[in-house]
Amino acid sequence: MENQPISHSSDISSTNPVLVSQLPIPPQTKTNLMIPILITILVSAAVFGVGGYYLGIRNNSSLGLEQNLKTSDSAQPTTLPTSPIGGSSPQSPTPLPTIVSDKLETSKLTLQHLNFSVPANWWSKKGKNDIYPIEWYDLNPVSPGDPYSTVPIFQLRSDEENTELLTKKDEVIKTWHLVDTKVLNISSGDTKGLSISGTVDPNQDNYNSRFSKNAYVEVVIFKFGQNTYQLLGDVSEPTNKSIFNQIIDTFKFF
Repeated sequence: MENQPISHSSDISSTNPVLVSQLPIPPQTKTNLMIPILITILVSAAVFGVGGYYLGIRNNSSLGLEQNLKTSDSAQPTTLPTSPIGGSSPQSPTPLPTIVSDKLETSKLTLQHLNFSVPANWWSKKGKNDIYPIEWYDLNPVSPGDPYSTVPIFQLRSDEENTELLTKKDEVIKTWHLVDTKVLNISSGDTKGLSISGTVDPNQDNYNSRFSKNAYVEVVIFKFGQNTYQLLGDVSEPTNKSIFNQIIDTFKFF
């Protein structure tokens, strides 16, 4: 007897899976579902856009500031004009007395046929020797005392003599024991002269000399009429040399 499969209709129906059919979604419902997504995307885009824009500004500002700092560091300083307004020469840090202008405080002196000026606060004393004859002015920044405790820095003298300039030059060099001398032609107006400068010989005994050994001395001599004029002094110090030159600049023979 063949075995026949036994069917139980009730069992089969209970074991069959339940088939759920997918219901169609209306278009209105789809639109409603997409709106939150779109809003989220737009908000995110806006947030990232604003953040990116802000970061971009920060970066640009930082870059610009850095460039400005580099430019400032590398820029050359502005050079200010050193000459005062009006085109005059710049003033010296340690200005020396200027005596060539009548507007400044000066003392005008006269020796024979020569007018000259010295700084107003300087000490001066006139002397005379009728035997030779000679007249002179001793000149010094301060009084050397009475009698002199120190030798005045400058002396301007007038000798009444008929002596040529070249002869007088040799006499000056010999009198003051000058070595390594330099001689220059100079003039005051139409009056010709010579400038003799040199060092007092340190190996020469000069007991009666007004200058110490190794002092740097300058003597200018002019011949005017029957007189020989000499301005002589120790110009070892730059200040003395400057004032010496300025006194010569005021010479006016008459």
